[in-house]
Amino acid sequence: MKTIEGNKLIGEFMGWRVYDNGRGVLWYGHRDMFDHGEDGYNCSVEELDKLFNDGELDAWFIHQDVIEYHSSWNDLMPVVEKIEKTGTNVTIGNGECEITTWIRGFSRTGVFELKIDAVWHTVIEYIQWYNEQNKET
Repeated sequence: MKTIEGNKLIGEFMGWRVYDNGRGVLWYGHRDMFDHGEDGYNCSVEELDKLFNDGELDAWFIHQDVIEYHSSWNDLMPVVEKIEKTGTNVTIGNGECEITTWIRGFSRTGVFELKIDAVWHTVIEYIQWYNEQNKET
């Protein structure tokens, strides 16, 4: 899966709204807001969330090129923590990541040269599986 598509999937899993601004660019929104007229903020997700929580922003959005789930542990680890809250075991080792949920039957191991690549790819597989299991019928 391409980085932008994977980060979009993760963003949706984390509760973000995803928008197309009409120019072929995906934008990510948080909370109950969105303004297509701006170019977004050029800072990290962590910084934006802090500004929101400190009351300095009523809401925020960010351009896809600034999303770093694939390269930033600060952005990716909250995703791992949310997965663990579903009763799923996440084990991160040297260059690999294993995500196992015994109750529902998901088990995947991603092995890559870089540990963050292993975690990102395995998280993507888990979210795809999780979404399939939780589809409204």
